[in-house]
Amino acid sequence: MSIADQPVADVRSAVADVNLPARIMDFARLGKPGLTALAVVATFFGYWMGAAGELQPGVLLGTLMGALAIGAGANALNQYLERDRDALMERTRDRPLPAGRLTPVEAHCFGFLSAWCGLGFLVIYAGSIPAAAGLVTLLLYLYVYTPLKAISPWSTIVGAVPGALPVLIGWTAATGAIGTTGWCLFAIVFVWQIPHFLAIGWYYRDDYRRAGYPIWPVVDARGIKTGLHAVTFCLILIPISLWPTRLGAAGSIYWVGALVSGCFMVAAAVAMTITRSPSSARRLFWTSIVYLPVVMALMMLDKQG
Repeated sequence: MSIADQPVADVRSAVADVNLPARIMDFARLGKPGLTALAVVATFFGYWMGAAGELQPGVLLGTLMGALAIGAGANALNQYLERDRDALMERTRDRPLPAGRLTPVEAHCFGFLSAWCGLGFLVIYAGSIPAAAGLVTLLLYLYVYTPLKAISPWSTIVGAVPGALPVLIGWTAATGAIGTTGWCLFAIVFVWQIPHFLAIGWYYRDDYRRAGYPIWPVVDARGIKTGLHAVTFCLILIPISLWPTRLGAAGSIYWVGALVSGCFMVAAAVAMTITRSPSSARRLFWTSIVYLPVVMALMMLDKQG
């Protein structure tokens, strides 16, 4: 092989060493597909509940694309900011950044571009109010919740705000304003997140302690306060979830389903408070996972007006 051919051979060798499907999957993992999917579902739910008459496919698709890109971008930037702590936790150390499969520069660029593309989608297809809600989601998640998570257990409450804002992105894309019903839908998702994340925190409390996150399950060694917080928010969730019927947004079928579902949440939270075992925390987690789509589906199917 001649000297002139050597650079070409090096490039071919480097390209051959790159596992493109694996890299694509790692970029997808940066966006935390589960959380991003939840944001997209919440956006669709908000749009569906706010839409009057026929859906506008262009607006809906653009709104969902915006929520998808913002969610992926926010989660990628969150992993960029937390990469050193992620390396200390069993459940996160295999993420693309701490595992060394992607570089911080790659993650930062991916997150930044994705987030701004998402805002662009919302501005073009949904309007200024949904775009503002998307921007607030990014700012709160990255510059308030993420740093607060390392210094205060109240970060869970703060983090629930950007977690619930996708509902308002969808709602305002359909209605052009927030209104009482919009705030009600936001409140349901906001309150639901607290017991959901307390269950995760209790199950993985050793991991969070190792990484230096002072969440409630870490600072509350006995777990009694953690359990009581979970029970309290599950109890609050019941009247808030019944509010859409009083507002005329959902019917009696939804009301009954939401009440029964809320009782299951309370029962699971009480069980975790009493036993404070990993199995009871997992039970509350999975109960919450089932609760939200059930309540959303019932409200969409029993939508009034």
